[in-house]
Amino acid sequence: MKRRASRELFDYWNAVRRGRLAPTGAGFDPSAVREAMREGFYLDMAGEGFGRLTWVGSDLRLGLPDARRDGLFIDVWSRDVAAEATRLLRLARRPCPVIAGAWGTDRTGATRVVEALVLPLLADPRAPESARLIGVFAGVDPSAPLDRLDGMSSFRILDDSPTPWREPGFPRRRLRDGWSANHAELERRAQAELGARLAAGAEPATVAPRAGEEMTRVARHLTIIEGGRIAEKAPT
Repeated sequence: MKRRASRELFDYWNAVRRGRLAPTGAGFDPSAVREAMREGFYLDMAGEGFGRLTWVGSDLRLGLPDARRDGLFIDVWSRDVAAEATRLLRLARRPCPVIAGAWGTDRTGATRVVEALVLPLLADPRAPESARLIGVFAGVDPSAPLDRLDGMSSFRILDDSPTPWREPGFPRRRLRDGWSANHAELERRAQAELGARLAAGAEPATVAPRAGEEMTRVARHLTIIEGGRIAEKAPT
């Protein structure tokens, strides 16, 4: 995660779930990550409304105009990447935290790279309707709006020990589902479209972190599953 908004939202989500698969919708306070949620959204998670935007942050409304309340998550993506966008949602719904790198073109023709983070919120027993998905399109710029997101450059499941993705059968399921081939195809298409411009997604740090500080905040007890390879991140 290179963008401030995605780091802030994931860190708070990870803290309030307290070892569970995900926090409950009723127990998640978006005001605790108010700045991140300027680029954020809520999605309906149930029934026929699955994937419908129920709330959109102010910067996201301006920076990605197709992201509007009562619209569909898939509407902000081009047809070429609609299948990957749907897959992103279905994985998040399982529940599982997922993040994707994506790009689009602004009205001047410049390519901009954003991070699409989608996180599950489970239903509270006292409020069954509180189950939903929350996320951010981190890196949208209200002064340079994107017509839509034209491609996806990376796709990651953010996973740690309490989740079912650590079960012994998961590597075999990834192989069966063609995970590595799908990821390689995303990378190939992204490289063909963007080339060296893909590196433009990084957001400059305002304060240089101390050695190990970034890893402690972002990747504590975290397994990143990418392209069929599993990299263990040890606590620091």
